[in-house]
Amino acid sequence: MYRVLKPGGKIILMDWMRSTQDYSVNTKKMMELDGVAYNLITYNEYRQILYDAGFSEIAWNETTLESYELSQKNVNTLLDFESKIKTKYDLDSWSWQRDAFCSKELGTGIFRARKF
Repeated sequence: MYRVLKPGGKIILMDWMRSTQDYSVNTKKMMELDGVAYNLITYNEYRQILYDAGFSEIAWNETTLESYELSQKNVNTLLDFESKIKTKYDLDSWSWQRDAFCSKELGTGIFRARKF
């Protein structure tokens, strides 16, 4: 991104991050059910990568609470249709995701940075 961005250009990135070295059992189950390898980095590692790439004016807005609320909304929707759901996969996965955001084991946020 840095290479193709014009001088003075800005980037905005929203991503997931981790806060712990090891994931909880339920978070590992969520990753397995979703078929995704969450090789997440921490907020500080993310910030350092942007800095090392040459970006400056790096700003951060945490959105973990909003991610938690969205996960809870999805859990509530699934519970409303629980009798029609043939497997518990979605409910389990969204519940474990919600719990990971609630405990801040996983977090989300928006980075903004500028190329000079």
